[in-house]
Amino acid sequence: MSSNDMQIDCTHTANRRFHDSEKESESGNSYNRKGQGDASDSESQVLKERLKVAEKMLKLREDEVIAREEGLNTVDEGLKLRKEDLKLREEDMNIRQDELDAREQRLRAREQELEEKIRHL
Repeated sequence: MSSNDMQIDCTHTANRRFHDSEKESESGNSYNRKGQGDASDSESQVLKERLKVAEKMLKLREDEVIAREEGLNTVDEGLKLRKEDLKLREEDMNIRQDELDAREQRLRAREQELEEKIRHL
C-alpha cells in the first residue's frame, strides 16, 4: 500500500469515526431535542451544512496533497533520469578524451618518425 493510499485510508477511517460519534451523540440528544423544538433543528441543520463544507474542504486538501506527491514523484524521477544522463555524457566525454589522447600520441610518434627521416637525409 502506497503512502497516498495509507493517507487516504486513515482520513476515511477518521471521517467514519467522526460520523459514528456524531450519530451516537445525536441519538443520545434526541430526547433533549424534542423539547427544544425548531431552534435545535436549525442548529443541527447548520452543523450538518458546516460538516458538509468541512468534508469538501478536506477532500480538496487530500486531492492537493496527492497531486503534490505525484508531482514530486515526477520531479524525482526526472532528476534521476537527468543524473543518469549526465553520468552517460561524462562517460562519453571520457571516452572521447581517451581517443584524443591516443590520436595525439600517434601524431607525436609520426612527427618523431618524420623528423628522424629528415635527419637521415
